[in-house]
Amino acid sequence: MEARDHGTRRQRHGDHPATAARGRGWRNAHLASVSPPTNLTPGAGGPGGGGSGSVVGGGADPLVVNEHEAATLLGRALDSPAAAARELRGLGVRSVVVTLGAAGLVGHDEHGAWSQPARHVTPVDTTGAGDAFAGALAARVAAGHGLREASAHATRVAAYSVTRLGAQPSYPGPADPLP
Repeated sequence: MEARDHGTRRQRHGDHPATAARGRGWRNAHLASVSPPTNLTPGAGGPGGGGSGSVVGGGADPLVVNEHEAATLLGRALDSPAAAARELRGLGVRSVVVTLGAAGLVGHDEHGAWSQPARHVTPVDTTGAGDAFAGALAARVAAGHGLREASAHATRVAAYSVTRLGAQPSYPGPADPLP
């Protein structure tokens, strides 16, 4: 039942990355301490998952979703992404960021609504751009930056990522110039 990919063990669906890493004997022992992320997709079995929008409220701060995920959480088509951010915040989320791809993002927090345009780049591959954005945003917030500054930085990281092929290989390093 073990999946094979060119003679090496491949992560099976449902394996935690740290479990897969230990199984391959990776030297990156720190991966064993990684916790699996909470899946906020309705119906995915995460907190409140059931498809009714009940996942909002409580733990996510900020709640970062794309416009399609926002519509799913609200259970309807969006009137506007800004209205969706405001509505999600009204359901008990302390801060919300709705990503809009090449159109940037809209956010809503205790200080009100804001928007951030995307950086203009020539995209090569958008695979992983949302993950690049979310990771950069989380890192900046964890380092003590405010959500708006972190969002501005994250749009630059996402813009960088779409100018290269792949997901993880397209993420910038600390010395890479961001658009």
